[in-house]
Amino acid sequence: MDEPTAALDSKSENFIRDSIAQLITGKTVLMVTHRKALLSLMDKIYVLDGGKLRDVKDYGGLDAYLQKLQILRQTVLEYWLRQSSEARWKKTK
Repeated sequence: MDEPTAALDSKSENFIRDSIAQLITGKTVLMVTHRKALLSLMDKIYVLDGGKLRDVKDYGGLDAYLQKLQILRQTVLEYWLRQSSEARWKKTK
């Protein structure tokens, strides 16, 4: 499953998550998602890093990994905003 609840409101997402939880019991499932609610349904969580699959435990667990991703997103956003601002400033000169 690839982001099975990506475009849903929270009520629909909860319904789908609960349904998925019932359907996957005793089955092997490959799910691609960044949503913690869906990740919590999984017994094992792997991260694709540099073309290799690594256990999320290698990053200190799910919460630690998601925190690192949030910091990375913020860093990238700040860099992009700085670059965008500098580009606009150069155009006005």
